[in-house]
Amino acid sequence: MPPAGGRGSEPGRAIWTPPDLDDLELAEAVEQLLVDLAVRADGPAAVAPLTLLAMQCWACGNGAAAGVAVDRALAIDPAYRMATLVDQLLRAGLAPRWAADVRVGDEAPGPRRRWS
Repeated sequence: MPPAGGRGSEPGRAIWTPPDLDDLELAEAVEQLLVDLAVRADGPAAVAPLTLLAMQCWACGNGAAAGVAVDRALAIDPAYRMATLVDQLLRAGLAPRWAADVRVGDEAPGPRRRWS
């Protein structure tokens, strides 16, 4: 598999893998860049940065901010396909991949306690 943030050319492999979200500094810098782009962009030009901001917020576990960003994107252009997909992802309650990894590392719950 290609390194995070890189491109791969093997058949059946992802062409793009997301950057390492364990790097908090990088994740915050990406989020700030997308916020700046969305604020500075005017009208339809803001749709793409808002959609990417929604994806970044979701990937970092901030579903509320992701919802606000995607709602703004769809208010500007309801037909923007990527924003529609991100909206569906959020409404379905899908968790980012790291959330599943955290769950796998959790211990199995103990026996249920019965109250008398």
